Amino acid sequence: SSSFNLYTQNLSSNGHDIDIRETIKSIGKSYIQIGDNPQRSSLLKTVIKDSAQFPELGKLYYSQGIKPACTNIMNYIKHHCRQQGIPFRNPSKLFAFILTYVGSLQSYILMNSIISGIDTGVDRDTYLESTTDIFINYLKTNHYI
Repeated sequence: SSSFNLYTQNLSSNGHDIDIRETIKSIGKSYIQIGDNPQRSSLLKTVIKDSAQFPELGKLYYSQGIKPACTNIMNYIKHHCRQQGIPFRNPSKLFAFILTYVGSLQSYILMNSIISGIDTGVDRDTYLESTTDIFINYLKTNHYI
């Protein structure tokens, strides 16, 4: 089976019939669960609050968290392409889309776990299914799967 560990940014597979949709969904679920962890959500609050005054904090948050996670997802997709004999094209465009996916998840965390008083009317599972579908459709449309 495939797994994603947000805290170590370790994406791995056992080499058998990988279900990319379930892997991407597990990544999204791990990311959204940041909102359930007071320490992780406090870090995000601090970065948002203090990065204007301390830009190195924002830079560190991106370089040590978001960028490696996005790169790891991209490497996972590249590995899948190689296993399936699919040409791996447009890495910068794919990275941008992965960053969009992660940013969307982060927005959900902000609206549902960090900022008080917002009722999006969208439950976590529905949001996760929708964003996963968008991600998979992008991969299909651009011939990564």
